[in-house]
Amino acid sequence: MVVGEGECGKPRDRSAETLHEATDLRDDSKAGVRAELRGQVTSPQLSFADYCTEEILQEDVVHIMVGDLQRIWEYPKEGYMIEQAVLGEVKDAWKALVGVGFDRRLN
Repeated sequence: MVVGEGECGKPRDRSAETLHEATDLRDDSKAGVRAELRGQVTSPQLSFADYCTEEILQEDVVHIMVGDLQRIWEYPKEGYMIEQAVLGEVKDAWKALVGVGFDRRLN
């Protein structure tokens, strides 16, 4: 079982949520070579309604998503990540959400 930290610092069982492919480093000391195997981690394919729980409220998730979206276009200006295209209608939806008070996670 893999336990991560959930919303509000509560432990959250992530064993069913995360798919791990084997990631390993093999040491072949005779050849002096370390072979690296590739791995992949994915998130569960859940609807928004199924993701939210009594501990993870829909309102909190929307606040988080609004802040994350802002960082997608703000962080490249500060050199933290590469620039990514954001559709105008997505920015319009962001503005509408901020306009009705989803602003707790804005920079």
